Amino acid sequence: MADPVTAAAAAIGWGLKAVGWVASPVISDLFRKSSSFLGFNASEKLRQLEPKILLLERVMEMVAESPHRVRLQQLFEDLKTAFYEAEDILDDVEYHRLKKEVQDYELTSDGPPSTMDLLKHKVQSLAVSPLTNKVVCHPQAFLFSDFSLALKTYRV
Repeated sequence: MADPVTAAAAAIGWGLKAVGWVASPVISDLFRKSSSFLGFNASEKLRQLEPKILLLERVMEMVAESPHRVRLQQLFEDLKTAFYEAEDILDDVEYHRLKKEVQDYELTSDGPPSTMDLLKHKVQSLAVSPLTNKVVCHPQAFLFSDFSLALKTYRV
């Protein structure tokens, strides 16, 4: 009969791999976004943090469900603390990335952006049809243009 601790460790290993396959793309995307804000060293440290977060999350789940939880309580508390600290770091990175994005936008504009400016920027960043481009970029020209031509052309 196999040792229960060895069997649990093997199960944790397989579980970590499965969770890693699912969660890795999401976390990788977060790290790519944060890399644009951070310098090389900090970005590299965050990449090193990625697998550790996944490992912590899965081990916490296994310990929480374990029949040996009483013996593992201290480990569980330590893992929770480490996991929450890692999440705080990622939240700080995201906050600073967004703050820098806002500051960069404010430096390139003449003042706070209007709602229309934000909508134009958002729509222009997407692939749009000529009609959508005309409506968004030149709304007055579109509103006062010949509607019959637009209706015939686009069958609204």
